[in-house]
Amino acid sequence: MALENRDVRPFVDLYEVQKWLEENVLLTVAPIEGPGETTYLEPGSTHRLDPKSMVQSEIRIAIDEEITVGPILRSAEGLAKQLGSKDNSIFTVVIYGSSPYLRFTEELLRFPLEKLNSLRGGHSLTPEGKRPASLRLPHHGSTIDLVVLLNKEVGKKPGLPYRLGTWLARIRFKLANPMEGIGFSPIPLTAQKRQELGLDKQTATFARVNPSQPDVLEATTLDDFVEFYVDEELLSRMSSNPRHPQSALSQVEIFLSAIKFVMMQIHSEPWLDDLNFSDVDEQLIGKLIRIVSNESASELERSFELFKNNPSLFTAQIENHCDYRRRLDDSLALMAGGSR
Repeated sequence: MALENRDVRPFVDLYEVQKWLEENVLLTVAPIEGPGETTYLEPGSTHRLDPKSMVQSEIRIAIDEEITVGPILRSAEGLAKQLGSKDNSIFTVVIYGSSPYLRFTEELLRFPLEKLNSLRGGHSLTPEGKRPASLRLPHHGSTIDLVVLLNKEVGKKPGLPYRLGTWLARIRFKLANPMEGIGFSPIPLTAQKRQELGLDKQTATFARVNPSQPDVLEATTLDDFVEFYVDEELLSRMSSNPRHPQSALSQVEIFLSAIKFVMMQIHSEPWLDDLNFSDVDEQLIGKLIRIVSNESASELERSFELFKNNPSLFTAQIENHCDYRRRLDDSLALMAGGSR
């Protein structure tokens, strides 16, 4: 069972409810169409989804059909009575979806704690035609929180919660983009750096092995292994309007250039043929593999063999997962519209 760090609360909370949620609630991720298996996530887990799956998979939150909720509801009544309520009506379950990258949170589902058994067999968080914004973010991942909170202000008592909205139990699930944690931050190519590197004025990008971490087998992020420079003015323009189609296209092209540079360096190494996936599972190479693979052992091995033996096709698959063609099409459409 996955473990989740518990926050230290300055007051009494629903400790038994917290433990029950950690042990009995699951998030399920299932393909809506085509082959694929349902993934079951325990609280505190992270599941990596490719962009297409992120916006198409059915996501449900569930407890087992045979789980009994009565005992845990009775345990919650103890705190309810301490707070001046005769029953659990002051406790509400709320499920939130959020994007740490885009910094927004939305409410996905709300029901009284007494209706906890409504999760038996699963409740869809992605109803057809009403998929919430937090679960249709192909490139940035989502966080799903289930919280039990106080739904009204109560009288102040020492050591007890009293504020409206105070959460008393919480579990969290994360849906991540495969590229999350790959650590890529282009460096501004300033006039001084351009002179230092011997680059002419019309050079927009430049890559070199990071002199402080020249061993790719030890690198855990792109930044560990490669220093990737982008003209400071171009980088500033992209950063000021990152969602503009041309900025989005440039960001993908820069990322792909860094990937191609790393691939070129790796495929010049004599040790590549003897490398096993277990050697690089937690390193940069393992993260590159996960961009194009799901988490099954057979798929990871298949993608790793592709990485070793067919670097051009492997790089093309990364390009596909970056939605490069769509971004290029969006940029060209914008250009066509502006020329009319």
